[in-house]
Amino acid sequence: MRTRLAYAAALAIGLATAVFVLWLGRETPVGTDLSFAGASVVWGFAIVSALLARLAPPRWIVIALLLALPVCGLGIVMFALVASLGEYYWTWLWSALGAIAASLLGGYAIGRNARRP
Repeated sequence: MRTRLAYAAALAIGLATAVFVLWLGRETPVGTDLSFAGASVVWGFAIVSALLARLAPPRWIVIALLLALPVCGLGIVMFALVASLGEYYWTWLWSALGAIAASLLGGYAIGRNARRP
């Protein structure tokens, strides 16, 4: 039951974060640097992934991927859409890849340590 709860929470948080990031990108005034917001999301993923991995340590990789894949997909699509207009907002791409990396790192750190006797 704890594993299913961790999966459901990871997916719900991942989807909610994707909606939040899209809202943040749309509501930010033109010309504003989104690097701080992107870094905050990446650090948040590491923390949330670690907390959720604590519920089901053997399944940390699935939890981390369920958490980060919605934002990663959104970031890559947004980067591609904006790049097709001739602009390159690297924050979208770095936030997407950073979310995956931070989520996996946070889940790995807790999952590995929780299994040790």
